[in-house]
Formats: sequence, C-alpha cells, structure tokens
Amino acid sequence: MVLMSPAKIFVPVLLAFAMLCPLSASSAAPTLRGFQMPISAVNESSLNDLKNNWGVNVLRIGIGNDAEMDGTTGAAYDAMMEEQFALLDEKLPLIAARGLKVIFVFASPPGGFETRVAPSHYAMFSSASLQQEYIEKWRQIMARYGSNPTIVAFDLNNEPAHRKALIPPGVRNWNELVQVLIAEIREVSPTATLIVKPLYGDPNKLASLPVINDSRVEYAYNSYYFLRYQHTGVGTVPFSIARPDSSAVKEKIRSTLAPFFRVMYERQRAGLIPDNAFPPKLSVGEAASSACARESGTFLADLLTNLELDESAGSRSSREAALTRWRNNRRRFPRRPRPVFNDNDFRRDVAHTGWAIHAYDEARIWDPRFECSADGTLSQAASDTDRATALKNLFAKN
Repeated sequence: MVLMSPAKIFVPVLLAFAMLCPLSASSAAPTLRGFQMPISAVNESSLNDLKNNWGVNVLRIGIGNDAEMDGTTGAAYDAMMEEQFALLDEKLPLIAARGLKVIFVFASPPGGFETRVAPSHYAMFSSASLQQEYIEKWRQIMARYGSNPTIVAFDLNNEPAHRKALIPPGVRNWNELVQVLIAEIREVSPTATLIVKPLYGDPNKLASLPVINDSRVEYAYNSYYFLRYQHTGVGTVPFSIARPDSSAVKEKIRSTLAPFFRVMYERQRAGLIPDNAFPPKLSVGEAASSACARESGTFLADLLTNLELDESAGSRSSREAALTRWRNNRRRFPRRPRPVFNDNDFRRDVAHTGWAIHAYDEARIWDPRFECSADGTLSQAASDTDRATALKNLFAKN
C-alpha cells in the first residue's frame, strides 16, 4: 500500500473546498443600505417614511449647493457652505433620534464646475488656491463633525471631475490632491472613516487610485455600469433601451471590479497598505435606474442582488491552494516562481459593504416613488412602483 504524505492529502482537500465554496451561501453581506438625498430634503416626515416605510439604516446626505456653487469662492463660498452646515446641525438630531446613520457626502468644491460639458471639470483643478480652499474646508468639516456619532463616514468628493488637458502646471490632479487632503485631515481627525472615490466615481478607475496607507480609508464608486439604459428618458426616448439580463449584470460587476481587488492584494502583499486593507472595504455611493427605463424594477433587483453577493471565501481558498502547491514543490523545483494571480483570479473576491439608491426627494426621474408614462411624463404613483418593491425587498435585510 502506498501512503500519501500529509501535503499531498492537504492540497486536494483545499481544492475540493475551493470548488464547493461558490455553491455555498454568501459568507457576508452589506451592512449599510439606504438612500442618497440632499440635506434640504431631510425633515421629520421624510425621515419617518425612510425609517418606517422603506426600512433604510443609512442616508448618504449631499452637503453643497449645486445651483449656486459655480464660480463661488472665498467669503461667498464660505457663506454658502455655512448655510449647508447649519441645516445639517439642525437635522442631525432628528436623524439620530430614529437610529439612522449618515454618510457625509461633499458635493460642492470651491468654485464648482469650470465646465459641465462632459467630461466635466471642477474649477479647483485649474487653481492651486482653490485646492487649498478645499483642504481648509475639509479641516473645518472634520473639526466640526469628525467625532459626531451619527456620521459614520465622510465621502471626500461625490464625483471628482477633471480633464487632464485643463490642469495647469503646479496644480494637483485628483490622485495627488486626495493624498495631501487625507494627510491634512488626519492632523485634525486621526480616526474618522474617510471614503475615496475615483475620478468621476467611475468603477473602471478604482484600480488607478494611488496607494493610500491608511487603515480607515474606504472606497466607493457610483454604479452606472449600464449608463445608457439606466439613464433612459434622459435625452433618449422613454422605454427605448432593452434591460440588461441578470447574467450580464453579474459579469459586468465582476469584470469591472476584479482589477481593483487584484491591485489592492498586490499592494497589501508588498507592505504598501495595512494588512487589514485587503480585502478593501468597497461601497456603492449611487445605484439608480430611471423611472422611464424598461423593467427597471427587475434591473434594480438584479443589480442589488449582485451587490449583496460575496463569494470571496472560495476565491481566497483557490489562491491559497495554488500557493500551498508552490510551497510544497519548492524543494524539488527551487527555481519555480511564486504563482502570479491575474484579474480573473479576483472576480469572486468582489464584495461590497453597503449601497445607496439615487435618489430620494431629488429629481423625479430617479425617485422610486414616481412612475413614467409612455410620453415621459413623471407622476407620483398611487402605490409602490416596481422599483420601490424591489428596493423594499432588499432594505428588509437591514
């Protein structure tokens, strides 16, 4: 009888476990599910509706004034933002009384947009002095709100926006600015959770973010994987674009985010980021589907169900099995290189800590309480729309 060594037994067991893991139930799930909304929409009535009717547990609250920010700097900018902070001060106790949490979303950088024509460009990416205003404003924000127990995280910029061609010498791009900004914030608030988004909130650009050696930094993006479909009726004919099927939604999410997880794995292995920074904490700042999109409730259910999915245990086991084989064979093959993992090896690592729906009590086309007629007319529905039903089914997990 031939006896197998413990190592030869161990590797097949690991491989079998890795094969079984994808078929098992999710090992984790998001813990924060809610809406994004402007601070002006927060009142007792809306909070009661969100808490009791929808079942959310977090609000991503935009702090800024989109209508007035363009060209606004200096004392005028400070006054504009102070109005926003005063509203937040007034409404935080109402939110806390209902047991809800807040993600503070910075929505109006100094100077606003230099151009809103796509690809848009913030004025602060054309001016070093405006970037310093931005940093100072964040220092003020953290001194004022950094230890507030109702605010669980601070999103540094909802959708960083710049064109490379419009950035003059001596002015930082987003990747450079965010590193300086975080260092400045840490002088004021060492432990607050900060959320960093890539340029334009684009998930394709997550892997291009710089190395951030900070264990309390999390990441987010805005979930417009199928932009034309999700924006049906915004410049296109209502109900004119077919819904992506469920398999396409899963494929798009996994293929888009896998490179980010690979990059973070490699950075953690190289000691460039803390050990607990992989897997990265990743959330969705905005998930949306137009009221005028075909089968929009089905699409939202598919999208959010995939954001809830966590198959990372199987992925980790597969990599560990490959590394174990390499270690066990090093005596016989000392020059065999360590396994190199590619993007495909991280597709099942993709997982999220939370998501928010854009939007509640903002533009009607995004608000799931509104329905769209064949000619594009938006009106408040008499009962739950298909989007509302899909959302409430998932908010029930809170």
